Amino acid sequence: MIYSIHSSGRADTDVAVIFEWIANRSPEGAHRWLDAFEAAVNNLRQNAPDCDFATEAEDLGIDLRHTMFRTRRGQVYRLLFVIHDDQEYLAGVRGPGRDVVSVEDVDLPE
Repeated sequence: MIYSIHSSGRADTDVAVIFEWIANRSPEGAHRWLDAFEAAVNNLRQNAPDCDFATEAEDLGIDLRHTMFRTRRGQVYRLLFVIHDDQEYLAGVRGPGRDVVSVEDVDLPE
């Protein structure tokens, strides 16, 4: 099954903040990061149900899943999402060294 993907305001903000932080250090690196992010999102279109539940899903009481993606320099990022029917909702993006998410850190559909 191919899923329709919707990005939350929080996920959009996370992407913009991470992109800007990297771009201030390496504009080329920021574009490579964005390519890795987009590849992870595209992979979710078909493989979302195979992704693990996020570590904090049980504590939050939601079916929050995650997939990891890695940059060329080896930095690991987490793409957080939920599946509802045949749609995925990107709830947030976490960078290296970031704590587990809290309810305030994810943006879920109503």
